[in-house]
Amino acid sequence: MVFSYSNGLDFASRSHINFFLKEICGKLQIPESQRIKAKQHYEAIANLLNNADESSLLSKVKVKVFPYGSLGIDTTIKPLSGEEYDLDLAVVLMMDYRLIADPIIIQRATFDQLYKNGIYRERIEQKDRCVRLNYAGDFHIDLMSACPAQPHNESITALKIPQRSVAGFRWVDTDLQGFMKWFTDKSNLLGRVQFNDFRKSIEMVPLRDSQEIKPTLHYIVQLLKRSRDIFFDGDEEGKKSTKSIVLTTLAGLIYEGEADICSAFGKTIDKIVELTENLQQLHLCNPINHHEDFSESWKQNPARYKKFRLWAVAIQTEWKKILSGNYKLPELAKLLGALFGTSVTGDIFSDYARMIATAQKSNLVGVTKDGVLTSGPALVTSISRHAFYGD
Repeated sequence: MVFSYSNGLDFASRSHINFFLKEICGKLQIPESQRIKAKQHYEAIANLLNNADESSLLSKVKVKVFPYGSLGIDTTIKPLSGEEYDLDLAVVLMMDYRLIADPIIIQRATFDQLYKNGIYRERIEQKDRCVRLNYAGDFHIDLMSACPAQPHNESITALKIPQRSVAGFRWVDTDLQGFMKWFTDKSNLLGRVQFNDFRKSIEMVPLRDSQEIKPTLHYIVQLLKRSRDIFFDGDEEGKKSTKSIVLTTLAGLIYEGEADICSAFGKTIDKIVELTENLQQLHLCNPINHHEDFSESWKQNPARYKKFRLWAVAIQTEWKKILSGNYKLPELAKLLGALFGTSVTGDIFSDYARMIATAQKSNLVGVTKDGVLTSGPALVTSISRHAFYGD
């Protein structure tokens, strides 16, 4: 299938959209202060689990603790109001899982060791697939216990994890590190985002994601997850239908090294709509562990699949509207706000307006009546303080 996104969108407008998409992702990224705090917490957790008392199963084996999920691949997004960042840690007991009578034993060992410590006793919560530590106002950390699928070969990253079933807990397959490596390799197919950057000579520009310019695929995953959260705000069943691992996998499978965020996002949405037209023909598995079927929950609950399709088609419709022509900044702000949240986009566009005003006073740049920056003060028009769309 050939994907084309010209649609009358000239280069200046595409640059504009790329700029705002990247800034939106930077604002959604977990703040560096919280990232450092999370790292300190999981290092403390790893130290505690590796120094378990003699009565614990954990004291008999080597324990590996590592982040996975959005924290592991740098695709975190800011939760909606009233929610917290969801961070994931794997707790791998380096032992033969076949020697364990009941898979729940390893999860219980993690829970018990943390519960004995007064620091964690008030924070801990037992979930079906993990142990959760709640840090109110910041984030919660989900610890998933596991054992190597091939215990005598540490170079194999495949794991066995406990999962609840009708008959109790059973072992199921996963490969957290293998998936992260696959995603990283896909991310690095080509270089990082390149802009015909109208910001580069202006020191006061708010660069939200100031630590680095990430690979394009990371931005695509962040945008997909954010659009999911906005679309299903208040609909928990809807959010379950569009799990982050599903969105990340689909984005990685579709991505072919594009540097342009605008084109890559549009292509991804179009292909998702195409791939999910027929539930009976859909088989979405972990790309490096085909025993792990990410589409299983849709097949067990077709209502969730219908919600997923509803989201994908709706996002495709809104995105095509954005690509249908050139917009003035207030119009573009409204369209992006509908997809990614008015609060986030409102902040970005307000900062952009302030940047333009400051730059104009210094005669560094001009701006056309449509909000496109130029290299000088010509064609400058004033911008109203309240011209941009936000909460």
